[in-house]
Amino acid sequence: MRPSRLMPRIGMAAHVHGAAGDLTVVRVDGARLVVADEDGDETAFVIHRLTGHWVREGDPYWGRRLQLSDERAG
Repeated sequence: MRPSRLMPRIGMAAHVHGAAGDLTVVRVDGARLVVADEDGDETAFVIHRLTGHWVREGDPYWGRRLQLSDERAG
């Protein structure tokens, strides 16, 4: 059976809901991942245990959410 949730991988494309621009996963450390924008600015996200969504580190569960893409960043 195919997993219902994408597992983050380095080089994977991502997008933050409500924000413009594409992101690339640059580090994965278990329940924490770091993405970088086109300028190289990095932001950390953690998976929230209650909702299962990736939210910006330090934000509440309704904070900025990260959406992973099955495609490689281009």
